[in-house]
Amino acid sequence: MFLSQLDWQLMHTVPERFGVAVDYPGGTAGLASKLQEYRKKMTDGQRQLPEQTRVEGNRGQAPAVYRWDWGPARKRHASRVISIYDTPGEAVATLQRTTELGHLRAADAVVLVIDPFSLSENRELAREKGIDPGSETLANDVLDGLIGSLRYDDQNVGKGKLLTTPLAIAVTKMDAFWSQFPEGSPLRTTGEAVPYFDEEDSKSVHDFVLSQLQAWGGANLTNKIAANFKTFRYFAVSALGDEPSYRDGRLTGTVSPTRVVDPVLWILSGDRKFLPTDSSQSGS
Repeated sequence: MFLSQLDWQLMHTVPERFGVAVDYPGGTAGLASKLQEYRKKMTDGQRQLPEQTRVEGNRGQAPAVYRWDWGPARKRHASRVISIYDTPGEAVATLQRTTELGHLRAADAVVLVIDPFSLSENRELAREKGIDPGSETLANDVLDGLIGSLRYDDQNVGKGKLLTTPLAIAVTKMDAFWSQFPEGSPLRTTGEAVPYFDEEDSKSVHDFVLSQLQAWGGANLTNKIAANFKTFRYFAVSALGDEPSYRDGRLTGTVSPTRVVDPVLWILSGDRKFLPTDSSQSGS
């Protein structure tokens, strides 16, 4: 769900928000085509939730490729090509598997998607909603595999040094938890559609998500991230905007994704300041 809504945001809301052109330079083949199919099933009469990515299902599949073009207004760093791969967590859970994923080892940045229902304090709630929370250790196993792969492939990173690959941690399905957050919490807001990456808002969300993950039993996860990555940021996203009926596998409201594009915007803002981080830089 997250990637299908990210695809939609990149192609529809990002151009309007930032005044840029975004296209598929290689056409809508591979993952891009599949993401559009998923969204169609959610938004047409079927209103179905997409199936989870299978461990072997995307092997050899072409990534979704986007070209972000600022146009002639910018003389330097006017465009970027963004390639997105959909790698299931189980494929990253062991070092043996991650060393087979060439795109992971060559990545300029990584988005780690965490299902909050897999964390210890939310697993009973998941079962009540008809959700299989899966393995309680999967999130930690995926992180261990990711860290091991990045260290294995980078000869310049010693055991005592921090990894330099930027890591965005996207905690999904936040619509199921909004009622738990206090009034004024940034996790209950959608953020403003300003023509720059709102660094102040993002840091506020980061702090709240970090605290919430620890309250949900994810302290070991957050400690590992801090101990291994030089640059990381936490995000709270909702691919749907309204909690679906997980038991029936169907949507209950309109699709109104919130903050799904924020991890990519953060990565771009750190890429030689390709994306402005305040209004003075954006010219607004």
